[in-house]
Amino acid sequence: MPPSATSQSLIESLNQLFTVPNLLIAATALILLLWLWARIRALQNPATITAFATQNGAVLITHGALADFVNKVAVEIDGIAKCSCRISRDKNLINLQLRIHLESNYQLTDVAQQLERRVSQTVRNTLGLEDLGRIYTVVTSLAHESREEKRDGGKYDLLGEEREY
Repeated sequence: MPPSATSQSLIESLNQLFTVPNLLIAATALILLLWLWARIRALQNPATITAFATQNGAVLITHGALADFVNKVAVEIDGIAKCSCRISRDKNLINLQLRIHLESNYQLTDVAQQLERRVSQTVRNTLGLEDLGRIYTVVTSLAHESREEKRDGGKYDLLGEEREY
């Protein structure tokens, strides 16, 4: 059965549409759209944070520098063996997710409150960041041996009593 005139016309139109020059134009347009989308996303979530404006410009802090700073502040707190900071933005606020290794002989509530208070105060006072949003604490592991146990060689238990071996 021969194709009808309408289907024959459709096939010819499609053959004209899918020529090499038309495909190259379409591919170029797609690449440009993807590049434009990536640039817009980068502008919406920059890898730097403006700490404060100066007379002739601004002071910027990279996400990596802020994360390193927060990690160092966190591990100075008794009860935290290790910290990894993740930064996200919500509108104009900077949110921090602090993933910590909690030492086994510390109360999580006390450590989390001290961590949030110290990080918030230090980031605001030292770096001048006022647009700090939420600070989330995530316990990723419980350290088996605390810093004190490492110092005393594991000689004392959690109550401070000498262990018997």
